[in-house]
Amino acid sequence: MYVFKLKLTFDKKVFTVISNLGLIFVFQCRILKELKSGLIGQREASRRYGIPRTTIIQWQRKDNLVTLLNAQSSQKPSVMTESQESKLLLRKIEELTKAP
Repeated sequence: MYVFKLKLTFDKKVFTVISNLGLIFVFQCRILKELKSGLIGQREASRRYGIPRTTIIQWQRKDNLVTLLNAQSSQKPSVMTESQESKLLLRKIEELTKAP
């Protein structure tokens, strides 16, 4: 089990945390979310959280790959019988006719 010592800053309060990988993953997701939304850049994230830029770049690459693989796996066509397909189409028609 890996143990990390991090210096976290939340709402202008600095916390020193010694934790396992579970907290690191949550922390990593939070940083990636801020980067994706454009709130901060790589340099700002590196300075703010005390993480090397290369680590942030690796996290982004890994996240992009996971997102790409999930998108490809969700595009697989599902096998439906004719009756299931007709029921689905009838539901869609009903939804569209109900809309104003």
